[in-house]
Amino acid sequence: MKPNRIAINVLLAFFFLCAAPVIARGATKTLSETEPVAIASLAEESKLERARSDWNQASAKAVQAHARALAARGDPQSLLAAAIFWSVFQYQANQAFQFPVQPAQESRVWFDAARAARPRDRLVAWVEANGCDLALSDKCNQAGALDFLLRTEPNNAAVHLMAITAAERRDDHESAERNWSAAASAEVYELHMLELGTLLYTAMEEVTQPPMSSDLARAVGEDLALNREATEQDINSVSAMSLWTTTALPSFPTRHQPL
Repeated sequence: MKPNRIAINVLLAFFFLCAAPVIARGATKTLSETEPVAIASLAEESKLERARSDWNQASAKAVQAHARALAARGDPQSLLAAAIFWSVFQYQANQAFQFPVQPAQESRVWFDAARAARPRDRLVAWVEANGCDLALSDKCNQAGALDFLLRTEPNNAAVHLMAITAAERRDDHESAERNWSAAASAEVYELHMLELGTLLYTAMEEVTQPPMSSDLARAVGEDLALNREATEQDINSVSAMSLWTTTALPSFPTRHQPL
């Protein structure tokens, strides 16, 4: 995957998990001539924002702790979830975003272990063939992962479309045409997005979040339009969905140009 696309996806994940709630709520109120604001109210809001920032950092560290526990299980999909969690939540834990985006040591080790596991896991291979989205590793073998998927999912049109893109990048017109024919006759179109979403959601449900004060829980509940105080389950569900929606789809050809 191109570095700028990786950076965009990680930035989106960081935005959804950390910055979006503040923007959704309208950020911090400002003084104006038409709307006087009491100093006490501003001070209280500032205190709440500090509490939010501290909680966000503690939450990210809780996710990182769970990522370590997931990785310790050793199976490919647990390693995959751990690598994704660490890749995104490291920025929230450190309250900083670094550019250019580079794979964290933890993410690299865990994802490399997941893709090296045998028998090979199809979901891990799909993520690798898609370019190790979210800066999981700098050692991805996209061609090898795609070859594995072509052998194990020969009737999946999505795999053949991915193969067409790869063929076009290396100017292999014969391979592109062959995969166009295979995609047209394929009986299924499986992007593995539901499978990935289920993995992230299930893994995120196991995270023990730090406690929130009633004021902070109520504010987060307002951010999420819950009309009640936010709970640990709410936080974990929204985090899982945010991670899932920022996981990029493969780059597919936009049209067929027969030779």
